[in-house]
Amino acid sequence: MFRKLALGAGFALAAVPALATEGERVRITGEMIDTWCYFSGVMGGPDAVVGSAHHTCALWCAAGGIPVGMLADDGTVYMVIKWQGSANVADGETLLSVQSHRLSADGLLYQRDGINYLVVEKVVADVKPKRTPRISVQRPVYVTDSAAEMRDVVEHARWNMRVTLSLRHHKERVEKGVAIAVPGESEPDMDTLLEHMLIIGTPDSCIRQVKRLREQVGITHFNGNFWFGDLEQKRVLRSMERFAREVMPAFV
Repeated sequence: MFRKLALGAGFALAAVPALATEGERVRITGEMIDTWCYFSGVMGGPDAVVGSAHHTCALWCAAGGIPVGMLADDGTVYMVIKWQGSANVADGETLLSVQSHRLSADGLLYQRDGINYLVVEKVVADVKPKRTPRISVQRPVYVTDSAAEMRDVVEHARWNMRVTLSLRHHKERVEKGVAIAVPGESEPDMDTLLEHMLIIGTPDSCIRQVKRLREQVGITHFNGNFWFGDLEQKRVLRSMERFAREVMPAFV
């Protein structure tokens, strides 16, 4: 199923224009879901990955590029490949605003290799979750004006990332009681980490990154991880003091 899901997503990205005259006109009613958690079972059974309780995870999966689906009332899952008002193929960021919503949508249905693809032309009903969830994220944080120090600190954060992911994918290594940071097969480069995954840089850069999380994901809380890798205590304390003095006031 996982391979079929991945292939389906790739097909959807590449072939929407070619299928424009073949779709069946439909109206689908159901909930917008995070397809990874739904199909993989990583968070539990189907009941554990729907509704407002799963909203935060659904947002992060969508923002990270996991295909967004629509779970119809009869249990059918539709991969959403285009969205009303957008000329582009639907990606996670396009659909962040409707994750976990219950919708009725008119559109075109395409079927291929046992997978249902949905081009949403118009949302005719949109019911938001009854309870607005509180959303928190955690990010490694370090405040510095030095470009050289910034890049050094990124490598400490990368160590944490490698150890965590190697455990998650059962590729962990331990030598003489010490966890080994196993490089991933396809790791983001330093610029991508700084721009999208870490809160490391000048006070203004840190403020901008946290504000972007608030605007794009709708976070209500932010949890900063200030000590990671093998950073010296004095550096951590200096960064924490600067964060409190130069970053936090922007959110009061």
